[in-house]
Amino acid sequence: METNQNLQNISNSFEPGLKGVFSIVSKKQIFCSWVFVTSVILSIITIIFINIFQVDLKAFIGQITDLVWKFLPSVLGFTVTGYAVIIGFSQTSIIEAITEKLGDSNYSLYQRISALFALNIMCQAITLIFAGAIAVSTFIESSHVDFFYLPNGIIVAINEIVSFLITFGLFISLIVVLQIVLNVFSFSQLIHFETNKEKKERDANSHRN
Repeated sequence: METNQNLQNISNSFEPGLKGVFSIVSKKQIFCSWVFVTSVILSIITIIFINIFQVDLKAFIGQITDLVWKFLPSVLGFTVTGYAVIIGFSQTSIIEAITEKLGDSNYSLYQRISALFALNIMCQAITLIFAGAIAVSTFIESSHVDFFYLPNGIIVAINEIVSFLITFGLFISLIVVLQIVLNVFSFSQLIHFETNKEKKERDANSHRN
């Protein structure tokens, strides 16, 4: 199979770590994605309803934090498993097909899928860490340990921000599961296409021989 890659492009597109992830997936692709936009909209709607019905913010934050701790570890495990399945896939013909450059991009479909999975896992991990930080701060507050005094208006503003962020974290962590399922399905379609293409090529070669 001929490749559209060259040594210069291979060298330019090889960037490990966070820098590599954000080089492959641009900020525009992240912030304009349907996953991000949907999560923001749902979070805003939730906060609006909370204010309309005058729900206690501390109680709400506590409930969402509990939901994160109950469901997110298993969701994160599912995401990591999906990532391992895609990255660990070793059928040579498929790997050759998806490691070619995508159009004018310097990166391949394989790199794009890997970067998206990495972003999803980081997003879920950050949400879990944030929930842990909320749980610790709540415990400190309930222990009546006053490190410093804050005016009530600032406390309300902080609670509003925290409630939005933890709600957004929960929504995006769950919505990316749908994105992962769609990515895995698309990958399975690619496998189906390439496998049947190989069979047709073998049949054609055998008939010529």
